[in-house]
Amino acid sequence: MEWTPAGWDTHAARMADATVRSESRWHGPLATVPRHLFVPRWWAPGEQDGTWVYELRDGADDPAVWMSSAYDKSLSVITRVGPHHADHAAVVPEACPASSATLPALVVKMYRTPSSPTPPASW
Repeated sequence: MEWTPAGWDTHAARMADATVRSESRWHGPLATVPRHLFVPRWWAPGEQDGTWVYELRDGADDPAVWMSSAYDKSLSVITRVGPHHADHAAVVPEACPASSATLPALVVKMYRTPSSPTPPASW
């Protein structure tokens, strides 16, 4: 996708501010990586008659929703439902989510959590 909405960096900065402290080494990457480029289309979950349903969303069709979804610190953006990747889908699937752009807060937490009991001094 070549087109990108003006002001995406404001959304990214807000997400970074809401996810980590400004002095964190993760603040810069969160505030400057154009996350929306990784999710130009996605599946929005909903419920219908007690069953999960997924609606295909296209960022270019609704830039405000695109920015809100891409830069929500507590939202994993669903990119694949069953075999249907949002970038190539034409039908609404009857399947379970299979892939996502993981919520930023969880990604940072995973990177911060050391696999050994003692974290490096640089953390």
